[in-house]
Amino acid sequence: SAAAEPTRSGKTQEHRYWLLLETERDNLIVTEKLRSGQVAWHENSVDLANYAPHSRAVGSVSCARAGITVGDMKKHRSDHASSSSTSAAECKRYAEEVYSRAWAFASPQWQPGPGEACAPTADTDSGAVSAKAVH
Repeated sequence: SAAAEPTRSGKTQEHRYWLLLETERDNLIVTEKLRSGQVAWHENSVDLANYAPHSRAVGSVSCARAGITVGDMKKHRSDHASSSSTSAAECKRYAEEVYSRAWAFASPQWQPGPGEACAPTADTDSGAVSAKAVH
């Protein structure tokens, strides 16, 4: 399960696992599986200041030459959406799987280890994708 960390106010906050996708045309997409079971997908409207202060990068991959597209990532997102609440571990697993998918396209011989995750970069449904990992 995901650990909880104290915030400045002293309240604990569970870890969130999200991915930053950047397209060949410098568009930004943030995706994460929420505890509600929904999968968030924000294109070019993301206030990274809300994500970045409590985040740390855990990996990065460029998939520009690998042929992965935003459409590939959207399909993965829809495959994981749920109408019921999910555990923190399932939210983390979504991020790890998206990262692993990007890595598989970019570097087929590499497989992520336990706890490794990343964030792809993407453009349009036919655009290429690259990846950066965040936690």
